[in-house]
Amino acid sequence: MKTRNHFFSSAAEQFKPWSVSKVKTGYECAQKFYYTYVDKPPTEKLVATDTAALDMGTAVHKYSELVSTGTNKEVAEKQAFEIIPKTRANSTKINTLVRSLDKMETRLSSFREKNNVISEHSEEKLGIDSGLNSCGFFDKSVFLRGAIDRYLIVENNGNKHAIVLDIKTGKPYPIQEYSLQLEAYGLLLHAKYPDLVSVQPAIYFAQAENLEWFPNKITRDVLNGNSPVIGAINSFSDGFKPQLNIGRHCNWCQFKALCALG
Repeated sequence: MKTRNHFFSSAAEQFKPWSVSKVKTGYECAQKFYYTYVDKPPTEKLVATDTAALDMGTAVHKYSELVSTGTNKEVAEKQAFEIIPKTRANSTKINTLVRSLDKMETRLSSFREKNNVISEHSEEKLGIDSGLNSCGFFDKSVFLRGAIDRYLIVENNGNKHAIVLDIKTGKPYPIQEYSLQLEAYGLLLHAKYPDLVSVQPAIYFAQAENLEWFPNKITRDVLNGNSPVIGAINSFSDGFKPQLNIGRHCNWCQFKALCALG
C-alpha cells in the first residue's frame, strides 16, 4: 500500500474517527459536540427525542438496499418497514416513498442499459486513515468514515468513473447544503479506487421524486489533500472550544437540559 503524508492536524487526531455528521455537529454547536463525543453525560440527564423521522429514513434505505440486491419488492417492503408503527399517516407516507424508490430503480435500469456499468454497490461502509489510504470502517486506523447509499462504477473509453446516489427522505434543501457529505463520498471512493478519474455525486429526494446532481465532479486530486472535508475537520479541531451556540437546533437537542434550555 502506498503511504502518504498525514493530512490532518494533531488536534483533529484527538477526536477521530470523524464522519460528516460529526463535523456538522461541531459547527452547529461546539457544546453539543463536547457532550456527544468527548464527555458523554449519563443517560438520565438526557432529554428524550423523537426518532420517527430517523426510523422512517432507516426503513427507506433498507428497502432500497433489499431491492437493489434482487429481493422481491413486496418482501422488501414488508421487511424494511416492519419497524414503523402501523398508522394511516405512516401507511400513506410509505406508499409514497416506495413508489418513488421504484421509479428511481427504473431510472437506474435505463442507465445500466445505456452505460457500461462494471459494478454496483449498496449501503457500503468505507473509511480512510490519516494518510488518505483506504481502510475498513471499523479499523483502528480509520480517521474519516462514511456509508454510501448507492454507487456505480462506470467505464467509458478505458476510464473509470463513479456515480454516487444519496437518498433523502425529508424535506428537500438546496444541494449545496449537503456539499460536505458529497465531497466526503468523493474522497472515500477515490481512496478505495485509485484508478477512478472522477466521482459524480447526486441526491435523490424521494418525497419530491427529484434527482439533483452535485455541481462539482470530484477528481482524484483530493488524494493530494485538496478536499474541503479535510479543511473543515482541521479548522474546527484547531479552534475547538466547548461553547454553546443557541439556535433552532436546540429544540430537538437531547442535551438541552444540561444547557439550562430544557
